[in-house]
Amino acid sequence: GERLPAVVPLAESLRFATELPSTGELRPDLTDADVAHLLWTMNSPSFYGLATSGGRGPADYAAMVLDLWTRTLLA
Repeated sequence: GERLPAVVPLAESLRFATELPSTGELRPDLTDADVAHLLWTMNSPSFYGLATSGGRGPADYAAMVLDLWTRTLLA
């Protein structure tokens, strides 16, 4: 079967989340914890499995995550 992506630990998501405000593009109402939680949950194998079911594949997942993160995280 298809190999699921590795899960990034929550601590790694939090480290990444703390770097995002320096871009100046992150929504100001989001905390580092909010951002880390979103990144972490959408990186889970369960989420990936659901997102790639029904004939969707890795490219569809990547496009969906890019769209969701852009709409949710950026100002």
